[in-house]
Amino acid sequence: MTNKRALPHSVQLLLSLLWRILAACALFLVFYIIKNLGLRIMTSNPYLQNVAGFWYAEKFLRTVFCLSFLAYFSLASVFVLHDLPYRRRFLSAIASGSSFKIKARVILCGTEFWVQEAVIALWVLLSASDIFFFDLVGGFYAELSMTQAHLITIAIMLPSLLLLTLLSHIATINWWARQKQPPDAAKRARLFAFLKQLAFTFILHLLTAFVVPILYPMLDTFGKVIHIHPLIFLIPLCVVFVGIFSYRYLRALLARYLFLRTLKRICHEEKYRLDDGAHIYSSVFSAKDGINFRLSTSQGDYSVKLICSLRRKTPLFLDEEGNVSHTVSYGLFGLDFFTDTISAKYEFEGAGKKILILSPAVNNVYVTDGKARRLLESGDRVMGYWLYDGNLFLNALKRKIL
Repeated sequence: MTNKRALPHSVQLLLSLLWRILAACALFLVFYIIKNLGLRIMTSNPYLQNVAGFWYAEKFLRTVFCLSFLAYFSLASVFVLHDLPYRRRFLSAIASGSSFKIKARVILCGTEFWVQEAVIALWVLLSASDIFFFDLVGGFYAELSMTQAHLITIAIMLPSLLLLTLLSHIATINWWARQKQPPDAAKRARLFAFLKQLAFTFILHLLTAFVVPILYPMLDTFGKVIHIHPLIFLIPLCVVFVGIFSYRYLRALLARYLFLRTLKRICHEEKYRLDDGAHIYSSVFSAKDGINFRLSTSQGDYSVKLICSLRRKTPLFLDEEGNVSHTVSYGLFGLDFFTDTISAKYEFEGAGKKILILSPAVNNVYVTDGKARRLLESGDRVMGYWLYDGNLFLNALKRKIL
């Protein structure tokens, strides 16, 4: 039985480019039809007009314009995330730990980036000819003609979109670097994950689109009573969102601060030597190579590395290759739509006893050796290292039983 003859490389590149263009345009076309159909249905619905009270006003048009852009940009990012040929080409073209400049050069030299940018630019140009866009830009440039207003808006948006698309691709390839290469046989699983993430993105933007028109008139009415612009209410809302997203980091930083303060106090009382303090706090946000500090006591010398665990209930996994990893799931209504495995190196070179400290603590830590997996306890030895919970380490240090 003879093998099928492979297509020439130039033909393969052409087919890959055509497939990517057709897929991106199809995604855009579906989105654009749904967006305009939904917009016209809402603006012609008397009930919704009475509830919102500003369907034909500039405020609503600006809201729809911004939400439409964010929705399509999110959908395009999901598509790039699952573009397996792009992933293979990119990861084969750069080395591990490459700089932002090198990554940006490889991205800008590829057709994948420019196909996405062209379709998003098409969205801007089509929006500029949309009947709803006329009323939108007219409020910004009252002294200019409509044509001039369109040209200025496009001149501002296209460079902004170029930068946003570049940053989106950088974020995507950083996610690729944290993930294992999916096998070719898992096409059905990859397609299912892609469709789930598309659905997740649609649901989020639909919820936002329904909440804004109902919430804004309420804030507008209340703002008129107390003589405050309704957009001022976005400030405390943004503070709440920032607090929600940064809570785990603040918790981790506080745990590091309390750990370090207690450690310094014990060292001062017991005359221990604490050296080479590095990346104590910055390692909360991104893992750093090497140790965080050295400790010299009457019982011996210790090289210590801190491991951050942002979620107490999310288990950590140590493997025989020197990696520590945890899996984060993103979902809605109890359904997981997106899973991200974050991995870092726990291996390091150091003199004396090598210690790994969990700060803040996590409920479960496992070590995987081949296919076997076992649960670790504080004080266990694994791969030549000693694993401790932060508080138990301080307690053992104070009692001189390390």
